[in-house]
Amino acid sequence: MPACGGGSFAPTPAPSPAVTYDVIIVGAGCAGISAARAALGYGANVLVLEAQNRIGGRAYTDTKTFSEIGFDLGAQFFQACLTGDELYEIAQAQGLTLLDSSGNGPPASLLTSITIGSSPADSIDVAAFVVAGAALKVAILTSGAAIAADPELDVPVSSILTPSITSLPWYVPAASQAIGEIVGGTNMSLLDLYVYTNFEPLPFAVPGSDFIVKSGMGTFIASLAKGLPIVTSAPVSSITTGGATISVTTGSTTYQAKTVIVTAPTDVLAKSNSSGSITFNPPLPSSYLDAFAGLPLVPIYKALLGFKSSFQFDVPPGTTPTQQPFSVVFPLSNTESATFFPNFWSTNTCEFIANGTLAQTLDAAGNQGAAPILLAQLETAFPGATAAWDGRITGSNWMSNPYFGGAFSAALPGKYGSRALIQKPIGNQLWFAGEATSTGGERGLLLAAYRTGLTAGTAAATTALKISSASQRKH
Repeated sequence: MPACGGGSFAPTPAPSPAVTYDVIIVGAGCAGISAARAALGYGANVLVLEAQNRIGGRAYTDTKTFSEIGFDLGAQFFQACLTGDELYEIAQAQGLTLLDSSGNGPPASLLTSITIGSSPADSIDVAAFVVAGAALKVAILTSGAAIAADPELDVPVSSILTPSITSLPWYVPAASQAIGEIVGGTNMSLLDLYVYTNFEPLPFAVPGSDFIVKSGMGTFIASLAKGLPIVTSAPVSSITTGGATISVTTGSTTYQAKTVIVTAPTDVLAKSNSSGSITFNPPLPSSYLDAFAGLPLVPIYKALLGFKSSFQFDVPPGTTPTQQPFSVVFPLSNTESATFFPNFWSTNTCEFIANGTLAQTLDAAGNQGAAPILLAQLETAFPGATAAWDGRITGSNWMSNPYFGGAFSAALPGKYGSRALIQKPIGNQLWFAGEATSTGGERGLLLAAYRTGLTAGTAAATTALKISSASQRKH
């Protein structure tokens, strides 16, 4: 099947409203691309409609702002590869340059140092940070296991944060890693946090588990779309189901299909039938709307800043060698702070990743407004960075983008089961796909988008082809 690897499909005719497609897919992110590949693999007649002027969704590599390197504004890593990651296997088959985030010998890890200000954290502070992180993981896994046995007992993450944990030294940065980067905050579902943590309890710490791709994850995902029948700059305004065919309108054109797969993020779907969103006729069932609202997208902000060639990042020494093509500097701070990736792929740049309210502040400020905030944080570890900034910045801005609303989904307390609900088709005509529809631990990862796209693409295509076969028999 074409869905199993790289390559391209035969050229397809220009889209036509006179054609009844077997499958129309709304969205050309990873889920939409994998759905199209699966459906085409069954011989279905497919059309993909993408609202933006590009493909990839939240897997997007900016190759314009920095001529020396592409930068992933969204998905960046292949994760949990030891338990099986089909996207990683495809990238390997393509011969892409992949770097193990934990290493397999020197460099032992991308993590070069844990710092306090411009100095390396001493062994006592590092140990305290590790203890805080371990205490959080134990609480998450212990309490989460009990709730997994009875999901109706789901509670906010805050319920397990006893004073014995929150009073630990360096609790704030430990919670940023163990909670903020995964579900966005302590008001979210403990069960959702548990399922992911149980799936990959030690991200970026086990050799062979997590990889970054030099050419960019977005570039890789775009390569999987080669030859697919995708129309960009085609935001869908309405979808009408219930008849012999489904009507899908974009602009002044209405297409017909036997089945439709919608891969729009949950924040967008929760606002369906409101101004500027997709109108469903008839409206989506209230149970689906409640499910989408119960799976809001987490705030994450990523940026890359460039620096003058005269400025050198003097990376504080850590526990690992520094021959790697970039470093990860994790600052210990009891206020929200971004993580720094100086010398990104051996260029005079620095990547920043922030979550929580800091990410929301940076996104709302816009890239030029975010730059001084990030530089002020970087200045504490690398004095002189502000003056050395060359004015270049690219940032993710997922929260302010009307086609997204955030980086990836996380469940509100009691709403983890919403993921299973939105996997189910409506009227055997309308499917949903994307990382939010995954009930496995890989939810929130690019792998979840890929897998749910394949599942929906297979189901929609086989349903449409059965309809075609039944119609032919009648005639």
